[in-house]
Amino acid sequence: MLNDSVTHLILQRYPYTLELTLAALVSALLAAIQAGILAALHRGKWRDNKVGVVSLFGLSFPAFAIGPIAILRGIDQAGMAAGIRRRITAHLVLPAITMGSGRPLS
Repeated sequence: MLNDSVTHLILQRYPYTLELTLAALVSALLAAIQAGILAALHRGKWRDNKVGVVSLFGLSFPAFAIGPIAILRGIDQAGMAAGIRRRITAHLVLPAITMGSGRPLS
């Protein structure tokens, strides 16, 4: 590993990075589309306001803190990963939700 080139190391790990990125994108899109539809159907009512407050909370909360809080809340132990099949494995669920739920670390 010490004698490998940087390009080789990056290319070796790139598929995992791409898989996590796409899983986070899907997670974010599913949540955003559902929230948008809910807010549009109940425009000006309490559900619309609730979606706005939850969205604002998601944007305001530091992304690096969402993961530990999700672990403490028991997302990974609540059986969320029980229905996952095929290539998407349980070890990908919590990181994808964490990355997809907040703003990017920039």
